[in-house]
Amino acid sequence: MTQRFTQEFPDFGEMDVEIPSDFEDQSWHNESCPCFHSETAQAFLWVDYEDPARREYEGALRFTLSVSIDGQVPDDAREPLCSTDDWAAMLKAIDARRAEMAARPTA
Repeated sequence: MTQRFTQEFPDFGEMDVEIPSDFEDQSWHNESCPCFHSETAQAFLWVDYEDPARREYEGALRFTLSVSIDGQVPDDAREPLCSTDDWAAMLKAIDARRAEMAARPTA
């Protein structure tokens, strides 16, 4: 199965981290890097280029987790939930976000 990010970012290369199974590839070439969305976590996971010199923003960290509302980036784009170069730290942040969403009362 071809992942969307390979079409949208043909120069990205192989994904060197395992994207959690509840994240769907929503990459789009007009963004700065591949992007994945989780309805469960209500979050976007951005995976930037491994080589910092290839990242659009100087000093940007490789992995970013941000809020989604109804599958969209909110108009009042908040600070990221987590931004790090450490994949293990990102996985912990994703788990924490899932737990936070699971604990919210349903309407």
